[in-house]
Amino acid sequence: KEFFGRFQVSLLGASATVGEKINKTSYLIGARYHTNQLLLGSLDTRSEYRPQFFDLQFQISQDLSARTTLHLLGNIAQNRYDQIPQTRQTQFGTITEALQLNVFFNGQERDRYSSGLGALSLEHFVDDQTLIKFIISGYVSSEEENFDIEGQYRLSELENNLGSDDFGEIKFTRGVGTQHVYARNKLYTDLWSIAHRGIHSSTSDDSHIEWGVKFQSEYVKDRLKEWFKIDSSGYTLPYSDSQPLELFESIDTRNLIESYRITAFGQADKEYKTSKGLLIAVGGIRFNYWSFSDELVISPRGSLVFHPKKNKDMEYNLAVGAYHQPPFYREIRNYDGDINEDIKAQRSFHLVAGMNKYFRAWDRPFKFTTEVYYKWMSNIIPYQIDNLRIRYYGTNNASGFATGIDLRVNGEFVKGVDSWASLSVMTIQEDLEDDSYVDANGNTVYPGFIPKPMDRRVNFSIFFQDYFPNDPSFRVHLNLLVGTGLPFGPPRSERYEQVRRMPAYRRVDIGFSKVLLDANRTNQSLLPGIKSAWIALEVFNLLQVRNTISYTWVQDVNGGWYGVPNYLTNRLLNIKLNVSI
Repeated sequence: KEFFGRFQVSLLGASATVGEKINKTSYLIGARYHTNQLLLGSLDTRSEYRPQFFDLQFQISQDLSARTTLHLLGNIAQNRYDQIPQTRQTQFGTITEALQLNVFFNGQERDRYSSGLGALSLEHFVDDQTLIKFIISGYVSSEEENFDIEGQYRLSELENNLGSDDFGEIKFTRGVGTQHVYARNKLYTDLWSIAHRGIHSSTSDDSHIEWGVKFQSEYVKDRLKEWFKIDSSGYTLPYSDSQPLELFESIDTRNLIESYRITAFGQADKEYKTSKGLLIAVGGIRFNYWSFSDELVISPRGSLVFHPKKNKDMEYNLAVGAYHQPPFYREIRNYDGDINEDIKAQRSFHLVAGMNKYFRAWDRPFKFTTEVYYKWMSNIIPYQIDNLRIRYYGTNNASGFATGIDLRVNGEFVKGVDSWASLSVMTIQEDLEDDSYVDANGNTVYPGFIPKPMDRRVNFSIFFQDYFPNDPSFRVHLNLLVGTGLPFGPPRSERYEQVRRMPAYRRVDIGFSKVLLDANRTNQSLLPGIKSAWIALEVFNLLQVRNTISYTWVQDVNGGWYGVPNYLTNRLLNIKLNVSI
């Protein structure tokens, strides 16, 4: 309704948002710049890091009449990641087996990820109860991964005798070698769509109907060229005394896919007032056809929400349905870069039951939420985590399930400010169809269900805010995160071998903020035009816990693997200033 602006600057970047309505035209523009250079400076690998992330978003609306509005939405993102690694030193292992990895690097990495989104929509109220929309949109992305890095490593065993003068020093070298990774990967995606959506609300019978249909064309061009060479003690692995030299891994493919999708959905909800309370029923169905797989999938779903009359602070909900997820390009490309033309949509059947309870404690409002769920999945496309990349198998050769419970309470533990605590217990597992093997006794073993790569069994988190009793403008917040470790395994191993667990994730952040100006307080009007301003000091990873994110694997000539943990950042400081006008 009037001009406003918000600006924020910190050691990690800056952002700005402005908006205004002038007669029949309104606009909203936001821009962000972010750099992880400060964060990455605390990693074990000494490197010249130059990551930069920038995006610009905007929406412009024009009232054509009292019932018709034209909207233009846009988003441009430019993400760059450059690094020139130099050295790395990581100590790992146990008290009985203390190890140290030293690496000296040559080469560099230059990655570029760019995307643009544009959408033009016409919104028209047919009457007071019916709204229809027509939308034309386009999305373009370009990804480039370029790296050529050679690392010469030395794996050493440390002196672990507490009585030795050389405790913690290198006792002897277990192995030396070289790893060389190379990539020139380019992925271009071009998507265009036209869609229609509608909403109709009826006050006479308390019902609500939504519908939509969309046609989308897709163009994907991929150039995948990368290889991985391992040299251990002068031998290129995999080693053979009778075969020529081989690379540990080599991929060189080109793919071009042109296809289209047609999607449609319909949903209706209705309220029923009964003697026991208010019942809200929702039912819907979704259709999806993809020309590449020539597959039509239908996903029905429904839910119930009940508000009992005797206890208006309670709310119960139940949801059931089928969900079919047609794959996109990355899911249909296997490890070798080949495309599976027989790929099908992943399917699931889910059942969710939950409860919300509103209550008061210490004369302050609170809300408790709990939800239990079970999901059966088929036609799963398995994947593995390769450092920070997701690599899909490109085949529908697994089935699985996910089940768990979520608990959350939020409210004013301290009067006037919100805090919350949550606990999640879950498991997500899959069973691959073709992962049997023969053991040492000649017996065929079927591994059965194994955890998926993101199977984090327990997550617990607390976000707590407080302020000085004599000065509410000075606040402090505490953030605690604890999660059990994710499964992992060595490279080129089978999925059933990737069931080891990383150490638990633990992190504590603390922040202090001070309100400098507040237009709502008459005694703080030092600068005209500024509605509010506050400054904050944040301390990330306060306890300086070394959390493991992935593993670097080194191998000796006999094929023995050593997993060297890659740690997340240590304790870091950030200062942030926020101004609203």
